[in-house]
Amino acid sequence: MSRMVAALTLLIGGVTVFLVWKAIQPRWDFRIVVHADSVEFVKGVPAFRRAAFEAFFLHDLQTRDRIRISGRRESSGRLKLRIEGASCEGEKQQIRNFLLMFG
Repeated sequence: MSRMVAALTLLIGGVTVFLVWKAIQPRWDFRIVVHADSVEFVKGVPAFRRAAFEAFFLHDLQTRDRIRISGRRESSGRLKLRIEGASCEGEKQQIRNFLLMFG
């Protein structure tokens, strides 16, 4: 009986931690994953903009690293970005500048 109670307690605790984590995790309006030879649009990039994004990430940026870009528009109008995997700050700034052009 005590093992069942312990298992149930662990299960409830795990579910609670997961729900809290999901509640505080930021909601992103768009997500893009850039590979050396492809761009994966995970969420939120309209089809009519994808060609421009692919041209920038594959031809202009020319990165060999995998880069994950998540972004959302705050209520103040500011674009909040999270860029993971970029090799230097200059590369991150290029990405920010490009995304700001699309408002």
